[in-house]
Amino acid sequence: MKILRRILLRAIAGGLVLGATAAHASTSQRAESHDVRVLASGQADPWGVATDGTFVYWTNFTQAGAIMRAPRQGGKAQVIATSAKPARLAVDHKYVYWTATEAGNIVRAPVGGGAIKVIASGQKRPARIAIDTTSVYWTTENGGTVMKAPIEGGQATQLTDDQLMPGGIAVSGGYVYWGTILGGRIKRISVNGGESTTLAADQALPQDIAVDGTHVYWANMLGGVKKVPLAGGHVVTLASHQGVPRGLAIDEDHVFWANQSGGKLMKISKGGGELHVIAQDQKKPFGVAVGATHVFWAANGDGNVMSATK
Repeated sequence: MKILRRILLRAIAGGLVLGATAAHASTSQRAESHDVRVLASGQADPWGVATDGTFVYWTNFTQAGAIMRAPRQGGKAQVIATSAKPARLAVDHKYVYWTATEAGNIVRAPVGGGAIKVIASGQKRPARIAIDTTSVYWTTENGGTVMKAPIEGGQATQLTDDQLMPGGIAVSGGYVYWGTILGGRIKRISVNGGESTTLAADQALPQDIAVDGTHVYWANMLGGVKKVPLAGGHVVTLASHQGVPRGLAIDEDHVFWANQSGGKLMKISKGGGELHVIAQDQKKPFGVAVGATHVFWAANGDGNVMSATK
């Protein structure tokens, strides 16, 4: 993480800001009213965010960290589990799963709280995490690997290695997708392993990633929100000059992200077009999750977990 921050700061100081690589990349923005609210305040370094439709979950990324949740419409925040430096998380109907970066563990706990279970240990800075009905998948930033393990626990399997700081990860349709932050590539591999495929190259610090039935979407930390067909092909820039976009998430129609340095929560149609500003004047907005009617994010700079209508 320190290496990544140094690279980003040097790039920004040197004036490296990526422009659009497609003619229809959006530059116009429209501010709208989206009923922006604080769901939880006073949080210690809120980081990853997820939702199961009923509750919003987040990590407090501190040494004495915690996995938290609150009702999606607001209410008392609850500590689900404590964990040193929990980073990103995923949730299903029974459990919340997270990467414990400092301990090098992949962990789960019941969504309502209870005994935690270590699914995998000995990982070299596990970063992002994804789940399907049978397995948990994660990337290791320092280990350069893409990993999986049975969702109930068991032997961890390395799907691929020698990746240059793999970051965001998603799973869909029998494939695992990820970005290599330092390698500048968007890649995929079968959930059963084998040869990996590069879907897009020459990206500038690709981080968070999402997948639907036709495309892979990702955010380049140096300003671009992009997509490419699932099997690779023409890369489309949906938005450029986005000021360190983080926490990308999608629903059926739109792509959402936090414009971290600009202090905005953004969305755009999956087909491109005009940019929409959902919220502004946010302090270091970070993780983003999308529900049926609302979008949720962590305002890392002031310790708030936020919501707004989509």
